[in-house]
Amino acid sequence: MDALQVTPSNRKISDYVLVLAHDAETLKHRSPLFNGIMYNRGGMSRAEREIGAVGASLVNRCIYCAAVHAERYSQLSKDETSIGKIFADGVDAALAPRLSAILQFAVKLSQCPPAADGEDIARLKDCG
Repeated sequence: MDALQVTPSNRKISDYVLVLAHDAETLKHRSPLFNGIMYNRGGMSRAEREIGAVGASLVNRCIYCAAVHAERYSQLSKDETSIGKIFADGVDAALAPRLSAILQFAVKLSQCPPAADGEDIARLKDCG
């Protein structure tokens, strides 16, 4: 399947991607978008991108995705406490300002319709 070729992996193709492969057309569009968000150079660190993905997963109510992104965040950041706070307290968890801004922006952006606004962008900029 051509759609599987756009999924970068230094190990194997994940079970999740293999499930998505049953809808090759969706996977063909989803993978470049995901890769651009998670692997693009510059901007946020990989760990910070994972926090954004946790926020989106909370909105989407995908426990599997939230768990995978939470685990990856913890691995990359070596931060064992922030994820626990997020799962206990949600978007209002007491986090470092930058992490909180990223989480809150991701949550608002993932709502339908998106609720992120200029104030959220300004908060991100203020946090670096």
